[in-house]
Amino acid sequence: MTRMSTKAIPWQLAAAAVGLMALWTAAARAYDYEVEVIVFRHAAPQENEAWSASSALPDFAATRRLTEPESTAEPLTEPASFTRLPATALRLAGAAKLLAGSAQYEVIGHQAWRQPGDAGVAVYVEDAQAAMPPAATPDPTTGLAAAPLRPRAEGSLRLQVALPDMRVQSDFVVLAGDVPVRVQTTRNLRSGELHYLDHELLGVLLQVTSLAPALVPPETTSPNEGLPVEEFSD
Repeated sequence: MTRMSTKAIPWQLAAAAVGLMALWTAAARAYDYEVEVIVFRHAAPQENEAWSASSALPDFAATRRLTEPESTAEPLTEPASFTRLPATALRLAGAAKLLAGSAQYEVIGHQAWRQPGDAGVAVYVEDAQAAMPPAATPDPTTGLAAAPLRPRAEGSLRLQVALPDMRVQSDFVVLAGDVPVRVQTTRNLRSGELHYLDHELLGVLLQVTSLAPALVPPETTSPNEGLPVEEFSD
């Protein structure tokens, strides 16, 4: 009988752990995740001279736009991916109400959607005010049709799933007066955690909730361990 070398056992266990984690992560990416975001500006006036325009601004043309839910008599039990969730499904409605009721903040938008963990796309986050169609009535002074409003802030969120952590990359442009300022961040988070991304001009409340069954991932090192968690940068 050939005796197995004991030196091979640690390597085999490590390989098995890596394989198990890969299978777990692949399965997790197949499930849907609910993303909810509140974007707001600090209401204190910002002088144009205090900020210089960012040299490189993101192009949001290629980002994924949310679709509006179909108008049906009964709400859909399983909304389609990248479809805007109705107000009744928002988990952060209380936080949005507090922000809107404070003179210190100006709420830009509050939206939520579902998406698969392996989508690999950046989702556009709009300014609710700028997204509204311009008034159909011409300006009584000039007689011209009203021009679309310029977004006070707009951006994108990209979700990457790598259990036990998830990673969200955000890229926003916010107006300081008439000056466009770019703010970016990368944040590691876990399902259900509420994160506050803070900047002198912009604030973002973000929550990502996994809709996968409540399973416990294998005990392995986090794939994001040791990587820096960045705050907003100009």
